Amino acid sequence: MSEGAMKDRQTDGRPLLVVSREGFSLVEVVVTMVLVAVIVMSLGALTTITAQRSIQLANSAGRQAFALQETNRMSAIPYDSIPGKVGCDTLTTGNLRYRRCTAMTQGFRYREVKVIVTPLRTGSFADTVTFRRVTEALPNPLFTQ
Repeated sequence: MSEGAMKDRQTDGRPLLVVSREGFSLVEVVVTMVLVAVIVMSLGALTTITAQRSIQLANSAGRQAFALQETNRMSAIPYDSIPGKVGCDTLTTGNLRYRRCTAMTQGFRYREVKVIVTPLRTGSFADTVTFRRVTEALPNPLFTQ
């Protein structure tokens, strides 16, 4: 017998069975699907957390913008006009709604103004800005410029 023919037979003379492994087995497919499912679920959880954080940041930016807008307005109006400008109003930007309230406390030669911006959405908190407006400065006691 030739050498090639001897390799095709076992030692007892029976033909050697050669099993061809082309393609994937069912176990390999199931393990792969489990791994893919775990990865996709992890990415889904990260996407949800990112979306929630984005909403919180949008609320915070809106509150700060409305508080700054009212602070600038109250800083620019004349000192004697401040009492007529206190009160509350409702503001809307995009799909976010806010209630902005302005209050004033009278002191000696100053008025303390408080701006409170509260989202009209549950689960959010209010931002408060407090500042003082002072009347004209006292004249110089030495009468110099």
